[in-house]
Amino acid sequence: MTIIILFWSLTLAVCTFAALAGGWEGRWFAICYLGQAGLLVVLRLMLNPAWNATHWPTFSVDMLLLLALFVIAIRTNRFWPLWVFGFHLITISAHLASLFTHIVPARAYFVLATMWAVPKLLIVVAGIWTDRRAGMAVSQLARRIHYDTGST
Repeated sequence: MTIIILFWSLTLAVCTFAALAGGWEGRWFAICYLGQAGLLVVLRLMLNPAWNATHWPTFSVDMLLLLALFVIAIRTNRFWPLWVFGFHLITISAHLASLFTHIVPARAYFVLATMWAVPKLLIVVAGIWTDRRAGMAVSQLARRIHYDTGST
């Protein structure tokens, strides 16, 4: 239960930060990620998944998030959405691997399909933080050039 509380606290904090400080990319990430996480909770409560074979509802929702992350990544000039897309692609590869094996150890499949959630969230924070710092540096440089040239 503690892990669930910590995960949801981190998820809500990161998505709030992304929505407030991450521009349109952060807002869309927050909407998509919270939507995916909420939908997965509902599906897992309703279906009580067995992780010893491909869990199709989770795979489907993860594919929808992958598509959303892809759209964000190709429409932005930021790098963090591409990294998040790449990490989520690893999650998808766990689902794909479960399609080609007859016996999937339930714990291994669950861990491989879920372990990238926290690194994805940390990448979002680091990426937005870095983008904001770079943006401040660029604006300070532009201001300095503006004043040094005597422009008004």
